[in-house]
Amino acid sequence: MRGFRKKRNIIIMLGVIIAGILWAVEFWHINVQYPVQEALIYTQGEKVCIENLYISVTSHQWMQEKELMNYNIEEIASLGKRKVLLLNLHMENSTVQTRQMHLYTYLLEYDYYSNAINLELFMELNPRESLTVTLEPGEQKNLKVPFLLYEKQFTERQWSQIEEKTGGLIVSLNPQKICLGLSKN
Repeated sequence: MRGFRKKRNIIIMLGVIIAGILWAVEFWHINVQYPVQEALIYTQGEKVCIENLYISVTSHQWMQEKELMNYNIEEIASLGKRKVLLLNLHMENSTVQTRQMHLYTYLLEYDYYSNAINLELFMELNPRESLTVTLEPGEQKNLKVPFLLYEKQFTERQWSQIEEKTGGLIVSLNPQKICLGLSKN
């Protein structure tokens, strides 16, 4: 009985070792075949071509609390104070076909945080638009794109410095990460 247990344990150990080696070989193979791409980071105002459409962040500003009161944005007391970063986005279609740009995939990203567009505020700021923007040939549009941030989503130190930090608007993650930076340099 004792010899059977010993053999069984050896077989299990060999199986685990072989499975580990096979996993490591496959991991290495995938990473050689699909190396990590460097992120492309553009500065504020730079035009970037994405799916044959040009897009740029022309400016950004933090909305004042007084201005926020004019909109129907629900406060969530348990998340603390709120701030809204408002990006001014310029889009243009230089093709001869009607094209669509899907803003719902865009993310605001800082070193330690990312967030999607606030739909409620987006609809109030851009009443004739949706997060799927249609552009006719030669058409240009300027949209205000809001990101709602709450105090409890950050440490106390991060929150106190949030307006000085520069993040970016992530417009593509695949096949390469493309970020429209919020700084001019």
